[in-house]
Amino acid sequence: MNTNLREAENSAANFGAALVMIIVESWGYVLETFLHRRFGHKYMDSRAGWGLCLLLFFGLCWEGYDLGPFIWFSWAYLGCNLMHKLGVAVRMARGPMVHSHYTGWPLFKWTVPFFNEAQFKQWVEPVAVVVVGAVMAHASPPVGVFWITAGLVLFIKNMDESMRRWHRTVAINDSMIDSQITLERFRGQVGILN
Repeated sequence: MNTNLREAENSAANFGAALVMIIVESWGYVLETFLHRRFGHKYMDSRAGWGLCLLLFFGLCWEGYDLGPFIWFSWAYLGCNLMHKLGVAVRMARGPMVHSHYTGWPLFKWTVPFFNEAQFKQWVEPVAVVVVGAVMAHASPPVGVFWITAGLVLFIKNMDESMRRWHRTVAINDSMIDSQITLERFRGQVGILN
């Protein structure tokens, strides 16, 4: 009985964590459609739909405010998604593609040329999105608050991706070292010289 209870608690916790990650990824994806180009074909999977649901739910939370700009922002999001989907289809038909989970090339990367792509996405984009959101909040609070929150979410999402990339790199390095040690032991046992 205790085992079943623990399994139920673990599955509920896993579901909660997965739901939070879906919201975080979708919130970041909504702005990435405006900030990036050349997405991987698998990166745009369900995030586009969840992003639309997030926009609709977020709009419902702003009763009493003028939602006209937010509705235009939502339509622009749908248009950008359509353009990205068409771009992915054209690139797949032509042949050489980017990584299937690629998060896209930053459109404004040229503004800070001394940062590489990962650094730009991790440090420049979130700050710029928060600043733009703060400026937009004066004209349209729903759009501005969405952008400010998305900037913070982008920072968290990009830090998570950076940590995952670092762990993958360390695992690959450890695997190479283990392979070299195994190869040296094998050569020593068989008597093969370099």
